[in-house]
Amino acid sequence: MVDGCGLWKLFWSISLPVVRPGLNALAILVFIMSWNEYLFALFPAGSYAQALTVGITRLMGGVEAGAQYGVIAAYASLIMLPVIIFALVANRYIVTGMTAGAVKG
Repeated sequence: MVDGCGLWKLFWSISLPVVRPGLNALAILVFIMSWNEYLFALFPAGSYAQALTVGITRLMGGVEAGAQYGVIAAYASLIMLPVIIFALVANRYIVTGMTAGAVKG
């Protein structure tokens, strides 16, 4: 052990700061991929509880009714809003993760 450091202190002081940029980038990718998962939300939910992405397809209507493009665009912007906010907040971590091993100063 390093200077009498315990196992947990070693993990929190040395290991975690090294892998933190990678964990942050992974969290961002997992959030975006799970937010955009359409097929997983389509089948288990049924008609009682639906994700927003599945609900948008219900607005497409048939040939006679036509698609409600204004409502679809409004829902699509609401669906994208959390991902955009999350990306803006996490931008600092994305840049840190990309440049972590590039240059040592």
